[in-house]
Amino acid sequence: MDILVGTLLVLYLFSLFSSKAPNGMKAMGALASAAVASFLVEAFHRYEGGFII
Repeated sequence: MDILVGTLLVLYLFSLFSSKAPNGMKAMGALASAAVASFLVEAFHRYEGGFII
């Protein structure tokens, strides 16, 4: 139940930030792009090197 409440709270805060902050949508888009880029790098390293670390 705590995970569900935490997830809903984070989604609410993200949507509030996106709608109320000046350039909020642009900032959230940049954060999402950075998260995807870091995930892709990590996935590539796991594919190439396995679970070395």
